[in-house]
Amino acid sequence: MRSVSKELGVATVLQGTVQKDGERVRVNVELIDARSDRRVWTKNYDTDLRDVFAIQSEISQEIGNALRAKLSASEAVVLAAAATRDPEAYDLF
Repeated sequence: MRSVSKELGVATVLQGTVQKDGERVRVNVELIDARSDRRVWTKNYDTDLRDVFAIQSEISQEIGNALRAKLSASEAVVLAAAATRDPEAYDLF
C-alpha cells in the first residue's frame, strides 16, 4: 500500500469489491491510510440492483465524510447524479 501511495502521490487509498447474485449486489468498501496501512473507514452495503445508483451516491457521500472533504454545492450535485438509470447499461460498463 505504501508503494502505491507513494507512486500515486496520495495519502489515502480506496479499495473495495462488488459481488452480484441475481438481482442483489454487495459492495465492500475500505478507505485506508496508506502511510500507516490503517483502515480509516470501512462499510458493507447489501442492496437490490434497482437501488444501485442510490447506494453509489451514499457511498460517495460517506467517503467524502470520512475524508472530511468539503464539497461545493455543484460538486455535491455531480456526485449525486448517475450517468445512467439503466441497470443493464451500467452492468455492461
